[in-house]
Amino acid sequence: MSVSINHHPEPSRSHAVVLWALVVLLAVSPLATLVRGSTSGVVFYTSYLLSLALIVLNRHSPGFQAWCRQWRWLYVAALVFLATTLAADFHHHELFGSNFEKTIRFVMAIPILLALWQIKHKHLLALFVGLALSVLVMSLLLVFPPALLGDRPDTVQYSRLNTVEFASLLVCFAGVLFIFVSGAGARWRSLVALLKVGLLLLALYAAYLSQTRTAWLAVPVFLLFLLGLLWLKSRLLALLLLLAAFASVAYLLFVDAAFHDRVFLALEEFHICEDQPHIDNSICNRVQLIHAASNMVAEQPWLGVGTGDQYRQALMEQHHLGVVSRYVADNFGEPHNDMLYMASATGWVGLAGFVCLVYLAPIFYLVGCVSKALRARGRVLSRPLLAASAGLFFIAAFLVFGMSEMMFRNMRVASLYAVWIAIFLAVSALVSGGTASERSQRGEIKA
Repeated sequence: MSVSINHHPEPSRSHAVVLWALVVLLAVSPLATLVRGSTSGVVFYTSYLLSLALIVLNRHSPGFQAWCRQWRWLYVAALVFLATTLAADFHHHELFGSNFEKTIRFVMAIPILLALWQIKHKHLLALFVGLALSVLVMSLLLVFPPALLGDRPDTVQYSRLNTVEFASLLVCFAGVLFIFVSGAGARWRSLVALLKVGLLLLALYAAYLSQTRTAWLAVPVFLLFLLGLLWLKSRLLALLLLLAAFASVAYLLFVDAAFHDRVFLALEEFHICEDQPHIDNSICNRVQLIHAASNMVAEQPWLGVGTGDQYRQALMEQHHLGVVSRYVADNFGEPHNDMLYMASATGWVGLAGFVCLVYLAPIFYLVGCVSKALRARGRVLSRPLLAASAGLFFIAAFLVFGMSEMMFRNMRVASLYAVWIAIFLAVSALVSGGTASERSQRGEIKA
């Protein structure tokens, strides 16, 4: 992978205004995802338009053209995803419907990535201040309902996300913030460390109060990434973190009654399903949906059974075959699993396109950035290394969440994912030294 070194001139005033407007919109994108109404759509589509404007403004710059060329495999993945989506939609007579729009929202990560060619440290600060604010607000929205009412928070009452999605996104963004953000100088390092530790603990406490199990799937993944980064810096710190993690898990499983009950309730419900497969509980409903989706894949392996109403109709057919209960057929339009939904709704063809753009292509570039950062700086936790690690954690979190919850059920989360994948790719690929002129002044570029 070729990584740009940010050799471009300082942006003109018009470029700078448009870039700052884009950065502000990207910074508020997590909060916009929560708000009811059309706010989310306005934020995301305005971001796309500003990105296209920046592409037009920069189109003649040789540095920008070099920046564009290095993402060729991402373009290929996007074309594959568009082609497979159109093939599945054409087969099911659903051309240019909601499934196609969701694909377009994933693809729009590309113009945002290209538009972030001139992103610098001051822009990053704005982005991650926005992310920190989002983590704080989301945490408080989960903490206060139990504190004031004594009930499990029902986030649908004040957002467009259910409690599982809400808590999962919160844990994901808190982990990203912790991995990526570091003190730029000794003067602020302690304050930054204190703030990010405080936000992480608050987010985990809020996830605990949400009484969701899916959100906790990201915690082992987060610990693996954190252990890997700490191992580069201090093996003693890594071992201490590992011991603290084991102690925390032991406390939650064997001492904390509420957490213990939620975990062992899942095991109990699973065993009940073996004898009463159509009983209505959280785990059994998921097991039924998995069986139904697996049958759909077997019946329509290449292009699936269709999305939306066609999927619900196929689920009702599974009810008539005795695979799912009437309650599940009436109330679930997806299998609570991103991969299984794509395989059953759009077939292996649609799943291949989805995996290529949403997971494989970003992972390819981010792993390349990690490898390059380690070769260049050794055991130093440089900004490109931390950004790429945060991006890989972000993808891994969505992968594990997607095993028990359909994270991409709605357009909002698809757009949010695309926006932040673009941010991680851009930041990871740009050396943190700033523009070519700034690097030259510090003696990093010889005349």
